[in-house]
Amino acid sequence: MDGGGEVLGGGELRRVDRRHLVFYLRVHDGLSSRILGHLVDISLWGVLLVCDEPMAVNGEFRLRLHLPRELNETGTVVLDAVCRWCRPDGNPEQYLAGFSVERLLPDTRNALVALIERFGYRA
Repeated sequence: MDGGGEVLGGGELRRVDRRHLVFYLRVHDGLSSRILGHLVDISLWGVLLVCDEPMAVNGEFRLRLHLPRELNETGTVVLDAVCRWCRPDGNPEQYLAGFSVERLLPDTRNALVALIERFGYRA
């Protein structure tokens, strides 16, 4: 989920249109409600977080994003995701972690599309 945008899919590399957000959106653990990190970029297939602690690679997570209510009636979206990689950030006290989204329900997909269109930009 770093700037390159290449992911494996169907046995070949492909480009994924990722967007950075104009603000850091807090991402919470869907089970414990602790803050996991802040959303840096997003696509319908994955997210990049900046975190204060390293994330377990290959670990399964429920990522809870609090969205503006105009994008989602409940104000919350939960994503089932797997951490694909984690490495230190340029700031030695932070980590970057790339997650792939495993399942995307139609309502969640619509909320993410709205988030990307309204607050996203290409870097």
